[in-house]
Amino acid sequence: MRSHLTWLASVADRPVLFSDTESLWLKDGRVIRREDSLWGMRLPEPDLHWIWDIAPAPEEDDRHDLRHTVGAWLDASGLSGSA
Repeated sequence: MRSHLTWLASVADRPVLFSDTESLWLKDGRVIRREDSLWGMRLPEPDLHWIWDIAPAPEEDDRHDLRHTVGAWLDASGLSGSA
């Protein structure tokens, strides 16, 4: 991920990053599993964020819905140095 951020900063004066930040598996509307979509990488709070109900059951799983939290960083040029 860090190498992708470095590459983005090298190819655009003002790169924009859209990324899933979290995946939630739900059953009957309740979160049963939470996964970090950034694999532990810490980024500052995104400029914008929203919920994406990407795969309601049974699209990805017979019994569980999949929901992503998505972030948008409107100037990602300094993100490659984030811890």
